Amino acid sequence: MNNETTMDKKPEEGEPAKKRSPGRVVLDVIIDVLIVLFILFAALNLYLGAEVRKNASASLFGKQVRLVLTGSMDPTIPKDSLILVDTSGDKKDYEVDDVLTFNYPAYGELPTTHRVIDKTVSGKDVTYTLKGDAPGLIATQTVDSSEVIGKVVFHSLALGEIVSFAKGVGGYICFILIPCLLLLAYSIYLIIKAVKEKKQKEKEATAGNAPPLEEKKTEVENTTTTASSTPDAKDEEIAALRRQLEELKKEKQASTSETAPKSEPSTPKESASEPLKPVGNPPEETSSKDDKQQ
Repeated sequence: MNNETTMDKKPEEGEPAKKRSPGRVVLDVIIDVLIVLFILFAALNLYLGAEVRKNASASLFGKQVRLVLTGSMDPTIPKDSLILVDTSGDKKDYEVDDVLTFNYPAYGELPTTHRVIDKTVSGKDVTYTLKGDAPGLIATQTVDSSEVIGKVVFHSLALGEIVSFAKGVGGYICFILIPCLLLLAYSIYLIIKAVKEKKQKEKEATAGNAPPLEEKKTEVENTTTTASSTPDAKDEEIAALRRQLEELKKEKQASTSETAPKSEPSTPKESASEPLKPVGNPPEETSSKDDKQQ
């Protein structure tokens, strides 16, 4: 009965020793996804921040990624917003009310982003007049289509602030140091978990191969009984030597009693100490006694 119970608990080949709970599986998946997303996001911010520091444009999904450095487009596109600029279209096909990013030599090397308020077509040449959305802004810019970089198709203040933060020391701490520490901690966690699972499998394998407690107890009792009823080899040898010694003693005593001479009975000491009496009276003494009697 015990053997059957033990075999039932032992996992079959190809089947995991212990299944993880659904909650544990979901937690592991969430941790993996968060770490991957955080690393990708950190890499993206570092790349964009590096390009912005060089006053260059980063490319993402075929679009230029730029930061708005002034408030000339408030409140439509606030300062520090991140914008995506589509450069694939024909530079002569933009219309009024489109927001364009363009080069304007009077403002230096940095591009400017303003809204088209007028379009002039002269033969094959096209010129745009642009102006910022900020209230009270009067200045306008007139540029040729060849100076246009592209049309703004997306903007986000939150993403722009994150990219601006990534340019500083805090960005390196959050987007380089912390992800590396998280990755290291997660790797250590996986190693510890693998070691624990291996020990658990070894323990379960040992428990499955070991005999049940009652069977082991019976085996120990049988061994003890056998050991107590049967003497050891040394004890048997000692007993055999003792028997041989006893037989030798008996044989020696028997041989000694057969070869010893028979002794005559000794005369009592009193007879040896008494004087010997003559057997017969001397003749003279006999005759003299007779004379006296007469």
